[in-house]
Amino acid sequence: ETNSNRLLILHAGRHDAAIENYAKYYADRDVQFMDLPDIHAIRRSARMFLATNPAQCENWFSQLTSKQWLHNLSLLITAASRV
Repeated sequence: ETNSNRLLILHAGRHDAAIENYAKYYADRDVQFMDLPDIHAIRRSARMFLATNPAQCENWFSQLTSKQWLHNLSLLITAASRV
């Protein structure tokens, strides 16, 4: 359980020493890294997902899997649940 009086700094990306060093100047702070891929990769997989029409594609699920949208969506939901 996190103390509600502490500052919570969330970083969407992977662990970064520069962010840790920056955050050390704040008293009573917690830093959490969400380990998300860069936003461009998430947006690209979302666009490919939206462009895939299940009614016109016989291998829709394999295309969905190859675009990593479900994986990225899972990462986004996990990150959002930490807030």
